[in-house]
Amino acid sequence: GLFSGCLYLLSGQILAATASPSDRWLAAMATMALAAFAIASVAGRRPPASGRRPTRVFYALTAAMLFFNGAAPAAAVAVVCVLVLATGQNCRGLRFFADLPGIVVLAVVASAAWLAPGPDWKAPGNTAWPGGSIFSIEAWSQLTERFVYLLAVRIPFDVLPWGPLVLLAIVIGIRQGHYVTPLGRLLTVWLLAPLGLALSGLLSQNTAAVLVFPPLSIIGGMGLAELLVKIRRLSPG
Repeated sequence: GLFSGCLYLLSGQILAATASPSDRWLAAMATMALAAFAIASVAGRRPPASGRRPTRVFYALTAAMLFFNGAAPAAAVAVVCVLVLATGQNCRGLRFFADLPGIVVLAVVASAAWLAPGPDWKAPGNTAWPGGSIFSIEAWSQLTERFVYLLAVRIPFDVLPWGPLVLLAIVIGIRQGHYVTPLGRLLTVWLLAPLGLALSGLLSQNTAAVLVFPPLSIIGGMGLAELLVKIRRLSPG
C-alpha cells in the first residue's frame, strides 16, 4: 500500500499540469468506492467486513461520482463490482448492494442531477461513441484509433516512470497465478472493465484512463515490492 501510494503521488506530480481537478477527484472517489466494496465483499487476509457501513460509503461515493462526473463513471464502477462477484461465482455478494438508505440516496442524487440545470451530464462528456450509426465503419474506425492511442500512448505516459514495474508485476502474477486470488481478480477486472467499456464506446478514453490509473498504481507497487525482494536475495550477506 505504501509503495502504491508513493507511485500514485509521483505520477500525480508529473501529471499535475495536464490532469484536471475533476479527473483527480474521480480517481479518488472510484478508488474509495471500490475499496469499500472490497472490504465487504473480497476475502483476503481478513474475512470480509460485516455491517452496512461499507455499502453506504459505496453508495455515497457512487452518488457523488454520478452528480459531479456523470452516469458513465458511476456505471463503470458498478460494472467492476458485479464482474468481480460474477468471476468469483459469489452470488451471495450481491447482498452488498441491498441497502435501502443507500439506494434512496443514489436515486435522489440521480434525479437531482438529471433535473439540475447546467452541463448535460447525461450525454457527451463521458461517452466515447464518435456519432453516426452503430453499423458505420467510419465510426468504428475512429473509435478503434482512439482506443489504440489510449493503450499505446495515453496510459503508458500516465504511468511514467514506473511502467516497467507494472509489467514486472503482471508477468510475475501470471506465472504464479496471482490473478485468481480475490485481490488479483479485483485488480484484473478493475483494469480491464473500463478498457472494455471504452472499446465499446460506452466510456470515454479519458474517463477510462482515469479509472485504470489506481489499479495500475497498486500493480506497480506490487512490482516494486517484488523487485526489492529479488534485490535483497541477490545482495551479499
